[in-house]
Parts: sequence; structure tokens; C-alpha cells
Amino acid sequence: MKYVPGRKSDVQDCRSRHASHLQKRMSLGFLRAAWRPKGDGCVVRTVARQREVLLTEQASWFSACRNRWYR
Repeated sequence: MKYVPGRKSDVQDCRSRHASHLQKRMSLGFLRAAWRPKGDGCVVRTVARQREVLLTEQASWFSACRNRWYR
């Protein structure tokens, strides 16, 4: 990509405008907080997510080892 003068500052200006827009909407009550289950439901959800991450990492590790072994 060619060097375009002012591009980086334009992106930063856009981000700061977007953040201030969201902050204003939140202060006026237009945005709601995300829903989270209470108590044990939150724990179960966290454990399920962590299990999914670990299984994905294990599968990719196993695949890489298998590829090295059968070269």
C-alpha cells in the first residue's frame, strides 16, 4: 500500500469519535449491559468455553505432531 499522508491520524480521529459516540449513548441510557447468567450458570458457561478452547488447541497440536511424524 502506498504511503498516504494523514491516513493514520484519520483512523485515530474516527476511532475517538466512535468511542465518544458510544460513551454518549451509554450515558443517555440507550445501551444495555450484556446479559450474564447468575451463580452456577456463569461457572458452567466459563468451564464449557474453556473446554472448547482446550479441545481446539489439543486437536491442532495433535495434527501438527502427526504431520511431523508422517513426513
